[in-house]
Amino acid sequence: MLWSESLFLTLDRLPLNRRGNYCVLKALELLYLAHAGGGPQPEWSRHLDSQQIELMERVHDYILEHLEQRLTIQQLSQRFGISGTNLKASFRKFYGTSIHQYILDHRLAWAAQLLCTTELSVLQISAAVGYGSVSQFGVAFKSKYHMSPSHFRAEAKMSFFDGFLSNTV
Repeated sequence: MLWSESLFLTLDRLPLNRRGNYCVLKALELLYLAHAGGGPQPEWSRHLDSQQIELMERVHDYILEHLEQRLTIQQLSQRFGISGTNLKASFRKFYGTSIHQYILDHRLAWAAQLLCTTELSVLQISAAVGYGSVSQFGVAFKSKYHMSPSHFRAEAKMSFFDGFLSNTV
């Protein structure tokens, strides 16, 4: 199961007043995993040779470092000297998802983290995570989190303060 699938399955089961704290913790976990290289590789990665594994790790790192930019298969394949078809197949084999979906998932997770931890406007966040249109960002965010970015921020703040108040009383 992908990290993001686990997040949303758990999030759906949590009461509304606990979702914000959970999102903050998962955002921190995501930042840690991104910094640490994503954790242990899947069992099937043994079927890739060491050069393919190193190349996919370099592609992965590049994607995470450039999430705010428009990234295309053609651009990535030229940058890393691999055919687009081979890049897509190897990335899916190594990370269990398409490059496109991987980018979307990480952009939205980054946006969720920014909503929980900054006072940036939704417009500023949409631009910061690589969306050219705040409306496209809103649609993608709502599709993933089942609420608008503004509602998500309000829920996260309410959950944080509810948790804080219950721990201080």
